[in-house]
Amino acid sequence: MRCDSGRLAVAFLFARKDHTKVDASNLVKFTEDAANGVLWRDDNQIVSLHAEVIIDPRLPRTVVAVASL
Repeated sequence: MRCDSGRLAVAFLFARKDHTKVDASNLVKFTEDAANGVLWRDDNQIVSLHAEVIIDPRLPRTVVAVASL
């Protein structure tokens, strides 16, 4: 369900397959932009965020949790 209005808190978990150099802020911005119009109207609704990058070679993934404030 898309959040069309209001302030949002978002948590990102990026599980990478290896230790390749990665910039968490670039991963966040890419994911925020990709989710515009899908999870939220615009990423400017995000007023609180947490991001974490971990290594999991068996299951690389991106997890996004969204809460209305």
